[in-house]
Amino acid sequence: MELADGDLLVIYSDGITEAQAADGEEFGEQRLADLAAARHAETVENIRQDIFNEIDRWTGQADRGDDQTLVILKAR
Repeated sequence: MELADGDLLVIYSDGITEAQAADGEEFGEQRLADLAAARHAETVENIRQDIFNEIDRWTGQADRGDDQTLVILKAR
């Protein structure tokens, strides 16, 4: 895979996309992709923090039932 300047590569464990809201709905891959795309101009640290903040809001800050691993690379 070739990345262009500014492209993001987001690698994550299923604990990210399977994080559940109180009604059981999962956070999902599309929500994660949309969130990363909307913040692509930010630093990777800000993107990482925004994703975890959004997951906390999504789950109502419930205890994480699975590991949540997130690696974000930005091409330069």
